[in-house]
Amino acid sequence: MLTGTAKGRVNMPHDGTHDADLAGHFQQDQDTIFDRLNQKAIHWKVYFHDLPQSWVLRNQRLPENAARYFYIDELFDDARGREEDFPEFCFVEPDYTGIAGNDDHPPHDIMKAQKLIADVYNALRANRKLWESTLLVVVYDEHGGFYDHVVPPMEGPPDEYCAEYSFNQLGMRVPAILVSPWVEARVESTQFDHTSLLRYLTDKWQLRPLPSRRVEKANSIGIAIRDRIREDTLLWIELSADQLTPPKVEREEDAIAHTSAHDSALKRLRDYLWNEELPIAYPMLVRFLQVVRAACDRLDPVHRSIQLFHASIAEPDKLGTKDAAVKDDIARFLMRQKNVLLLTWQRVFETRVSPSCFGECRSDTGAYQWKTLACSREVGKGS
Repeated sequence: MLTGTAKGRVNMPHDGTHDADLAGHFQQDQDTIFDRLNQKAIHWKVYFHDLPQSWVLRNQRLPENAARYFYIDELFDDARGREEDFPEFCFVEPDYTGIAGNDDHPPHDIMKAQKLIADVYNALRANRKLWESTLLVVVYDEHGGFYDHVVPPMEGPPDEYCAEYSFNQLGMRVPAILVSPWVEARVESTQFDHTSLLRYLTDKWQLRPLPSRRVEKANSIGIAIRDRIREDTLLWIELSADQLTPPKVEREEDAIAHTSAHDSALKRLRDYLWNEELPIAYPMLVRFLQVVRAACDRLDPVHRSIQLFHASIAEPDKLGTKDAAVKDDIARFLMRQKNVLLLTWQRVFETRVSPSCFGECRSDTGAYQWKTLACSREVGKGS
């Protein structure tokens, strides 16, 4: 859904079922939709919970891209801000592991995934200007084992990489939900596939096409968008405590305690990222800088105008340049910010900051618990 091709890969890394090398799994170097957005200086972010699976794509682990990854609570903070500051495209990854898993994948409680969708909907809907310029797309990557009487149609492979699979047939039908005041409340009968979103984004922003025959042939989801805004959308989605509580909690706990082949593969992916690549350091540094900045502003109003954090690590396309090629090397930029952080940290302690101040400045990540979601802005007005 992010590249238009798996570049021939289908096996999970050493999950006990398949025999796939772990290091090779992280060498998927195909161009992604994020690369195309960078070329047009279109602001994007990825919000994640525990493990951003999109980091298996090599380009996403580059410093300038990894710095755009934020924990999920950042989405809700951004949604409360100004509409023009919200990312033009954002991608949301759910919690894939443990008892808090909300990815709709067995053995996780499916109501946690529904709450994630409701939380994101409510965050967008509460900001009127943002809501009226946003298309929320909820997609599922597989059919969950449910029977489908419709035989998947044959389709040519996206490219020449077919070593692990022929890629000559589409998969089972899966749900896709478009949520926006610019979309009617109905069922769309047009055949879409997972590259239909890429086709829409490519057409919308006139991006350079991705090297995938599937994207080229796909029907765009844009045909579902109308030119007249609706006024009858739900103001709020509320889920009761009874709906969110499993009827037999102990069964869910027992299921989570059992390590499946799928869980094993995800843990190996996580361990590889921590031990070999460590792109997680970039968003963690960004978050730390933001907390320190907030603490300093609260304690020392006189220094608010210094603007030590004038450039935004999360928005390399806005580092004082209008063209698509970002002039500032992000790696060196992060190191400079690290030096600023050390100086600021020293100033904080010279002021004898109380530890409780930092507790007030942190976002409450436990207040929000999402299936993969994507948001695209400016959907109305001829888009």
